[in-house]
Amino acid sequence: MQLWHIDELMALKRKLGYSDDYMPKYLHASDEAKVPVDFANKTVDSRPPHDVIVGNLGVRFDTEEIVALQINGVYKSSLKPLDIEATLRLGQRIMLMPKQYLHLRRILK
Repeated sequence: MQLWHIDELMALKRKLGYSDDYMPKYLHASDEAKVPVDFANKTVDSRPPHDVIVGNLGVRFDTEEIVALQINGVYKSSLKPLDIEATLRLGQRIMLMPKQYLHLRRILK
């Protein structure tokens, strides 16, 4: 049993017009990905602006529903002054509550 199918791969290389000894160029990380990050310094964020997704999961016990699972998540964009939050409750009464927050401080910067 041939695991790597070398003959088929070489035939595909030839069909695509590459020589048998062709090797693709090595991909390098972009300059943004190489920015040093100091995780020990909690006061200053040394990373470039980036999007953040924060979420949590909870279990709710009460007399009405007995038990319900609640999921919450927030997407914070680094480029737009808009945060999007969604809460989903799964139980006898299913609920989905989306919210949007517009941050004027981010617009005025």
